[in-house]
Amino acid sequence: MLSKSYQELADQVRKVMNLREEVIASSFRELEVAAPTLARLMLEELGDRCRAAHWAAMPLRSFEGRCVYQVLADGEIDLLWDRLVGANSSTAPCQAAVNERSPAGGHATKTH
Repeated sequence: MLSKSYQELADQVRKVMNLREEVIASSFRELEVAAPTLARLMLEELGDRCRAAHWAAMPLRSFEGRCVYQVLADGEIDLLWDRLVGANSSTAPCQAAVNERSPAGGHATKTH
């Protein structure tokens, strides 16, 4: 038998999800202050602040399962710039990163 009701479990999950969204949003705001050019490029490539914030917070295969903040903390900003700007196109590398895993866990598409 459950020690908590389903409602209590649902409330706990909702609180965690709300906290997660707050952390994702505040982390991106901090990035906008600390690295405005990088944040602006992410916004331009991904289309909006919510999408850029979620992309920056999710683990990506191209960063060996790390998120943007982990890459920055590890001092590998060149890796991040290479991924965002790329050698061939200003949009293709970032779009490929978005397609790796969207915030919802599925594939995302970018429109211009």
